[in-house]
Amino acid sequence: MENTEEPQATEQEIHENRAEVLAIMAEASRKAGRLPEATQLLVVSKTWPVEMVRRAATSGQIHFGESRAQEVLDKVPALPGNLHWHFIGHLQKNKIRKIIHHCSTLHSVDSVALAQQVSRVAGGEGVTPGIYLQVNVADDSAKFGFSAASIVDQIEHVLCLPNLMIEGLNQQNRFGN
Repeated sequence: MENTEEPQATEQEIHENRAEVLAIMAEASRKAGRLPEATQLLVVSKTWPVEMVRRAATSGQIHFGESRAQEVLDKVPALPGNLHWHFIGHLQKNKIRKIIHHCSTLHSVDSVALAQQVSRVAGGEGVTPGIYLQVNVADDSAKFGFSAASIVDQIEHVLCLPNLMIEGLNQQNRFGN
């Protein structure tokens, strides 16, 4: 569902806002003893029109997150090819083949079965996506993900799969935690 409001932020405003966020991120990285260049800004572009995403890309932003397969299919072909797309929504097995060539990173691999399917599709398509294993640390029945109690045992099954690069964990928590 795309935001139908007319884009209001100018390229200059987006550029200035992005610079401010990057400065905050750099300071937080330094305080944590990390190199600022080791962190990335992932802009969630879901529901925003292509023109707003284009303005953010013009400001230098290259990592964008989408949560719906249809938005990926609509936006990616309409925008510059140097952008890196991340799928951040609940990933259904029947959508993998549709997005695998468009999204270099999948943030919501929530089961061994889903990881196996991504591995099979990726191998067939000749790609190696980065993945984040989604962990439901709050054990919230309304959320998807590996349970915190089982992730250590189940990660072994994912580590042996070809055509995947595990980037990290994506924590699912209750609102407010």
